[in-house]
Amino acid sequence: MYVQLYAKQLSTDNEWPEPRQGSAVVWREPMAFGGRRMLIGDGNDFQEMISTYYGVTSHLSSCDVVKVTEDNNRIKIQV
Repeated sequence: MYVQLYAKQLSTDNEWPEPRQGSAVVWREPMAFGGRRMLIGDGNDFQEMISTYYGVTSHLSSCDVVKVTEDNNRIKIQV
């Protein structure tokens, strides 16, 4: 529940479309140049982007992606 509320608030704050229920929100923060956050899309959009841009295909299962997401959220809460 917390993750979905965070995704919705993040989208609202950045004037992005509301994320689909249960979908990841992937964005890019150009920190070195102080730019605005840019929406990449959901997990599938991200996979497509890295495949097109870098020629890299991920072999993570959906279960592993969820584990990474949970770990990232846990660390964000700690910080």
